[in-house]
Amino acid sequence: EMERAETQQKLAMDNRLHEHKLKIETTEHQMKMETLQTTEDIRQFKAEKAAEVAANRQANDQILAHLTGLKEAGVDITEYLVSSIPKPEKTIRIVGDGKGAAPNVHIHPGAA
Repeated sequence: EMERAETQQKLAMDNRLHEHKLKIETTEHQMKMETLQTTEDIRQFKAEKAAEVAANRQANDQILAHLTGLKEAGVDITEYLVSSIPKPEKTIRIVGDGKGAAPNVHIHPGAA
């Protein structure tokens, strides 16, 4: 009877040990899979950003080539760039009193 109880106890301990090892292996596997997924996500993000940078660089190179060509043709680049900005619908001019004091300004929406 004593031998049977010891055998049952040993089997129960072996079973718990086996379950514990399985739990550890499962956790390690999950961690490894998450690491692989994160690594892949980072790789994909880097690839996307590298493609964006390359596209931006190409667009900037085209603009630079265009502006360089205009400058070589005698165009004032500053004037050209300023002329490409749309004119505002309204302008507000603030003029000081000439005595160095900052003017008090109040703007009311809809008033013009």
